[in-house]
Amino acid sequence: MKNIFLSFLMMLALVQLGAQEKTADSLRQFKNTIFVEILGRAGVYSLNYERIICQKNKYAIVGKIGVSYFPHSPQPSRIWAVPFSAGFSYGSVHCLELCAGVTWFEDFVEPPNNPSYRRSDIIIPIGLAYRFLPRLSRLWFRGEIFFFTATREKRTGISGGVAGGFSF
Repeated sequence: MKNIFLSFLMMLALVQLGAQEKTADSLRQFKNTIFVEILGRAGVYSLNYERIICQKNKYAIVGKIGVSYFPHSPQPSRIWAVPFSAGFSYGSVHCLELCAGVTWFEDFVEPPNNPSYRRSDIIIPIGLAYRFLPRLSRLWFRGEIFFFTATREKRTGISGGVAGGFSF
């Protein structure tokens, strides 16, 4: 009886150890993320949602959508930006990400003595990012550098941004 009891305790301890190990090493146990990006794909800032579409070991495919709104001076105008992107991620705690997407900009200009008008542009960014996902934490941080081209204004450039988010 004593041997059976000791065997049972050892199996229970191994099961508990395996469960803790799985939790500590789980890669991205939360599939959804809300994050704020500063100086990123939407210009000044954006509020974003990210979803892991597919995950296998340390590899993940993610999709992102965001929105940004800010009034502009000196003439009254309002600028909306909506970034969409999809990316490939590799890593668990320290991740490298390769993302591509499109950002739609809409500028509503309301000059004081002229009729109002709208300007639209589409930016196509392709970027490389580093993401830090602390183990057993829902918070993460990311820095990104990306190359972009603006379709309406026919210009290209390099930009970057930082982001922080909460996973659930």
